[in-house]
Amino acid sequence: MRSMIGFGLCVLAATLWPGCSCMHINGTCSTTDDCLTQANHSGKGVQCIEGFCHCPGKGRERGKACCPDGRQNCPQADYECRTEEVCEALLLAAVGCFPPSPECTLDSDCPGPPDHRCGQGKCTEGRCSLDIRAHQPMEGQYPGDCKRLVCSPEGLIQAIEDPSDLPNDSRGCTYDLCEGDTPLTPPFPELHPCMGDAAGICLFGQCVECLEEGVSMCGMGLMCLAGRCLLPACNDLLKNNQETSTDCGGPDCLPCKPGLFCTQASDCISGVCTAGVCQVPTHSDGVKNGDETGIDCGYPGGPLHTCEDGDGCSEGTDCKSSVCYLGYCNPPTCTDSVRNGTETGPDCGGPCPPCQN
Repeated sequence: MRSMIGFGLCVLAATLWPGCSCMHINGTCSTTDDCLTQANHSGKGVQCIEGFCHCPGKGRERGKACCPDGRQNCPQADYECRTEEVCEALLLAAVGCFPPSPECTLDSDCPGPPDHRCGQGKCTEGRCSLDIRAHQPMEGQYPGDCKRLVCSPEGLIQAIEDPSDLPNDSRGCTYDLCEGDTPLTPPFPELHPCMGDAAGICLFGQCVECLEEGVSMCGMGLMCLAGRCLLPACNDLLKNNQETSTDCGGPDCLPCKPGLFCTQASDCISGVCTAGVCQVPTHSDGVKNGDETGIDCGYPGGPLHTCEDGDGCSEGTDCKSSVCYLGYCNPPTCTDSVRNGTETGPDCGGPCPPCQN
């Protein structure tokens, strides 16, 4: 008898719920057939009203299904409309179907996007989804690289052209341009007026105040000396006008060469004044001078990767971060294509996304 009941339930399940995909559980229904009525050899008089199975004479039994007629462990009084969830479990086990388990209970149960900076996983009513910051600019942008880092709808970091992110080399004789996603700083034409705070004209990409050495072409009684308009006192072969040595040093003249007298660092070409004398540049004097690109770093034959962030550089090996951009060492980021900072691989590990095997 029990085997026939089980066989009948399996036939019923195969007829009503092919592959169990349409089975209604927990008292929900689309039609009265979903409630396992008398016509389907089960509970008597049950009807589907507004998506829920109603038991006759008992009002809405939200969340309760009907007990199949003749099942073991279902009390006789509950045949018409069961009230114990165990009967539903018996039916589902008999036909090989079970309620779907929730994917999650917390947001932390759900996987995030491929790049964790682009959003997070969300758990909504037991189902996982992605909350992605699509098309929003990311942190750690490189200023002046003609690009903007954003999140794609798929949760990946992508670089897009940004014509407003112009480079700035702080020079008065170059254009600041973007060509697609490439920053360019071509020089002005010769004799073009200097831009910004610089006064004078452009020559070989540099701003000079005057052209003809030793000629009084600057006006206001000034003389042209090394491309600058200076007071005549700076080339009169006399130590005067607050100069620290003959025609050098002081507030108005060019800095002095090593070995000449000084009162402060600005009086010296090397930027080092010791015991009243301008010193020869060294690689340990705490000043950017000589052939250095930064402070005591970045010189030919010197140790690699010694320049701090913000120091000058000519190539990546000058910088501790290995990133030299527009003549300056840049701090490590997760998008500079270099293993630096506390990363364990190029742009991965440490504060960056995990490295792939």
